[in-house]
Amino acid sequence: MRVRRGWRRVAAVVCTAALFLNLAAQSASADGLATDKQRADTAVSTAQQAVQAARQEVVTQDANLTAAKLRLTEAQRVLTAAQATWDAARDLESQKTLEADAAHQALADAQAKVAASEAAIKAQQDAINAYARAIVQDSMPLVNVAVLFRASSTATLANRIQWNDTVLATNQVDLDELRALRAQLEADRAAAEAAQVAADEARQAATDQATAAQAAQNQAAEAAADVAGMYAEVEAAQEGAAAALRTNQALLTTAQTNQKAVDAKIAEAERQAAAARVAAEQAAEAARQAAAAAAAAAAAAAEAAKNPGPPASPPPLPSVSNGGPGIAAMAVALAWPRSQGVSNNDGTPATPAYRDALNRFSSVSCVKNWLPDGRVCALFAAIVVRASGADPNFGGGSNVCLVTNLTRYMDNHPGLWRKGSYSSTRDLIAGDLIVPTDYSHIAVYVGGGRQADASISYANPGSGGRTGSVKSLWPPTGYVYRYVG
Repeated sequence: MRVRRGWRRVAAVVCTAALFLNLAAQSASADGLATDKQRADTAVSTAQQAVQAARQEVVTQDANLTAAKLRLTEAQRVLTAAQATWDAARDLESQKTLEADAAHQALADAQAKVAASEAAIKAQQDAINAYARAIVQDSMPLVNVAVLFRASSTATLANRIQWNDTVLATNQVDLDELRALRAQLEADRAAAEAAQVAADEARQAATDQATAAQAAQNQAAEAAADVAGMYAEVEAAQEGAAAALRTNQALLTTAQTNQKAVDAKIAEAERQAAAARVAAEQAAEAARQAAAAAAAAAAAAAEAAKNPGPPASPPPLPSVSNGGPGIAAMAVALAWPRSQGVSNNDGTPATPAYRDALNRFSSVSCVKNWLPDGRVCALFAAIVVRASGADPNFGGGSNVCLVTNLTRYMDNHPGLWRKGSYSSTRDLIAGDLIVPTDYSHIAVYVGGGRQADASISYANPGSGGRTGSVKSLWPPTGYVYRYVG
């Protein structure tokens, strides 16, 4: 019997040593994951800075593009106005040319009239002068006058003289009209000359305006061409900035994906390390309890040998749980480790392992109502016990999302579960289900003063509350249900 007890101690020591070696290997692996985590965080930070710089460049180029559009619009407006001015100058030049041509024609007509009038006046003046020379001869006898007028008698001569007086009077009238015509001619000539000067000045002004309009049009066209070139450059710069932003965003997405992968590996390593620690603690506790049980049995055997009597009554709870290690290990595997820092209503999703378990047991009553993250304490405990294989029918066919249904099931199956109470961690072993005295919560004790549990949110099924995670023991006292099946 001593050999058997010694073998048990050696086996416990060997198991514990193997677990600690496994923990050491996981620690070395954790160091590598920490390096990967640091690299991933650095890559994400660098990518985020590059994306921020690219976004700022896009904003700057967008502002430049807007300014270039405004300048291009203004240049096009100036070009349009210059074109309109040019067209108006050309129209004015054409109008003034027509006016100058009309003035030249009027001048030519006036000059022709002047020439004709001057010829008529000269002819009339010549006739009058000839007539005057004939009648003012001092020594001319009357007969010569009669000869001059070709009169055969004095009466005829008188008639001729009377007729000549009439002619002279008429010629005097014509002479007066000719004087008036000459005055009008001079006035027309002055007006024609003034019209010529005005036409020349108008034509010169129109030519100058057309030249200025052409220069303005050329400048406006050059400005529009320069602005259009600048607009094209700014547009190309804006597109380049947008392309750089897309590239940096893709790099950031890749870096974040890598970071998530590293975080998942770290979380998995932490879960495995926590499970290994729990297993080590369980093994050490089992070894301690086995040693204590063996010592107690030896003492009891020795006492019985000295003083035979009725056996002592069994304790209310066995010191070793048949399925406790498996239940505790499953709880740690499905929950986030304590280092994750999960809190109520922070939106942390369930671990992939817990989600897989929820989907595997989705046919169990009420599970579908709390997918995908199972934020119910009773549901988490039921999934842990069923997934561990200790009690595949845990909770029976009742609503496993209610604490009272689970405790009623355990009270009705004393061959599988035993109820007791605890006031400190000395009364607990890994795998125990702990319940406060008011039955308001249920959790899985995983050893080391810690428990794995979830928190309910009736107001918003599937969100709010808290998914499965490892926390410190709460409450410090209450009821304990231990699997003994």
